Amino acid sequence: MPLVGDRAFPGTAWYKVDVQTGIVTIHYYEDGEKTEEFDIKEVELSGVPVN
Repeated sequence: MPLVGDRAFPGTAWYKVDVQTGIVTIHYYEDGEKTEEFDIKEVELSGVPVN
């Protein structure tokens, strides 16, 4: 689950990292489908589910 600061994205469908720009795109579900972009320095990517 991706984390940005203290904000988690538990409904994440997918995320991608653009290695050329350093932008992480997170696509998630929270009151409908949403997509947000963040600088890679702000994002912690984890393969471990957080309950």
